[in-house]
Amino acid sequence: MNEVLENLEKYGKNMKILYVENNEDVRDSTSLILQRTFKNVIEGFDGVDGLDKYKLNSDTIDLVVTDISMPKMNGIEMISEIKKINPNQQVLVVSAYGESEYFTQTIKLGIDGYLLKPTILEQFLEALAISVEKIRLKKENRGYQNEIERKNSELKSLNDLLETKVENRTRELEEKLYIDDLTGLKSRFRLDIDIVDVEFPVLILIDIDDFHSINELYGTNVGDEVLKNFSSLLKDYTQNKCYEVYRISGDQFVLFESSEFLNHEKILDDINELFKQVLITKFPLKEKNEFVELSITVGIAIENEKILGKADMALSYAKKNNIKFSTYHLNIDASKEIINTAKWFKILNRGLKDDLFIACLQPIVDREQKTIKHEALMRLVSEEDSIDSHTSPEIFLPIAIQTKQYSAISYLVIKKAFKLLENRMEDVSINLAYQDIKNRELIHFLKKILSDKEIAKRIIFEIVESEDIGDFEIVEDFIKTFKGLGVRIAIDDFGTGYSNFTHIMKLKPDYIKIDGSLIKNIDTDKDSFELVKAIVQFSKELNIKTIAEYVHNKEVFDIVFNLGVDEFQGYHFGKPSNNYFTLPFNNYSSSPLP
Repeated sequence: MNEVLENLEKYGKNMKILYVENNEDVRDSTSLILQRTFKNVIEGFDGVDGLDKYKLNSDTIDLVVTDISMPKMNGIEMISEIKKINPNQQVLVVSAYGESEYFTQTIKLGIDGYLLKPTILEQFLEALAISVEKIRLKKENRGYQNEIERKNSELKSLNDLLETKVENRTRELEEKLYIDDLTGLKSRFRLDIDIVDVEFPVLILIDIDDFHSINELYGTNVGDEVLKNFSSLLKDYTQNKCYEVYRISGDQFVLFESSEFLNHEKILDDINELFKQVLITKFPLKEKNEFVELSITVGIAIENEKILGKADMALSYAKKNNIKFSTYHLNIDASKEIINTAKWFKILNRGLKDDLFIACLQPIVDREQKTIKHEALMRLVSEEDSIDSHTSPEIFLPIAIQTKQYSAISYLVIKKAFKLLENRMEDVSINLAYQDIKNRELIHFLKKILSDKEIAKRIIFEIVESEDIGDFEIVEDFIKTFKGLGVRIAIDDFGTGYSNFTHIMKLKPDYIKIDGSLIKNIDTDKDSFELVKAIVQFSKELNIKTIAEYVHNKEVFDIVFNLGVDEFQGYHFGKPSNNYFTLPFNNYSSSPLP
């Protein structure tokens, strides 16, 4: 009993109660009991009075205690009206009527207790205690719900703010990537997007002949001025035509048209008109008060696949044969390519048969220039075929893919890379292409060996995002699976070609490895500098570490270091080597791989 009273006094003092009773003596005596417990007791003299007072205080009344038999409006009618106002209102009935009819009606109304008069004090207090406990729990639950809703609202606001910031920053970076800073023309990245799924594309690749001589003779500032003037010429030339103009590299430009039908005579007329326009134009050198004349060579491609590469082949053919322009066709160097492919097919077969493919290690250092890991690089050694020691895969892998030998070669070298972990403690980066990710046998091997968490945490997979990826969901699933095992992920060769910022946001890699073509000339190429700077800033905002490869001298290292790159790789720190025990590392591991 004492415990019941303690709970009533503890929780009831913060509650308001409406007590409705038409019998004055009963009302007075019961009110005295209620006032000892509740901070505020409102008395109602009958059903109508009780309902009126409830309406005035409906937001603050915690509990209604009422009789049934009352003039003007009985308790059941009053409860019914109260429930219309607040269906969750706690109600306790104290009545002399014990007929089942009243029980049934009050139960349907959802009351919390029914006591018969005359009530025993202990029973009355116990009923009050039960009602008070229900009210307390409801308030507490409501408080929890409100707090959860508040926290959820705060989290949603923070998430919305973060998403907005990321979207805005991504948009800024994309705009920077899509517009060439020097000329204001569309960039190579914009071209890569625009040429996708075009039914009848025409791409004209323009190269300014011997432009490096202008830079060497007058300096890059003057050279930049010439490039801007040449860009203005292209804009004027295309003003009444359907071509879009792009600058894709230092002295190379593209005219691109998406036509409903091809008109070869029109294309030829357009090319001849462009040659004439360039021929008659004198480009001013403001700082020198002189003029320079330019000439151009053009490669044309009218293709649906790899159109820029094919235009580049046509351009190379035109330069090699000292002609003004060439249009891509299948016979350009086709015989040489066939002979070269046949030669390498034999070499690669012998390499697989005689185990001539090796895994070399190249150190990767941190900002203190301490070796923290190595990249396992594929090399081919074959004296019989006059192949230099440590031949780079850039020479033979494209042919291996073409001749269906790639999967076997890659699987072999990856297994050798894992074998190296037995005697070394550093982390190792392993390159994977889309063909590797689709190789079920290789994936089975990787899952088995990386089920050992101690091995998995030492592995970084470097994935090249390229136009060869047919199903991006396969790559996403692969990354999700192996990150779950503890493997870290790097996106390799980022910054050229098919690099996609949207995919980076989806994949959430641990590292972005900036493409070597941007790093190796960063000390002389302003565009490379700006692009690397943008990539580093983008990565830091997404908490992704950056790695610069092709760091071949101190000048390049100092530049990428000051841009905030996290890790570095290149000949400045060490060449790839298969003499593993001369490479820097901390200590040995004696645990064999499974």
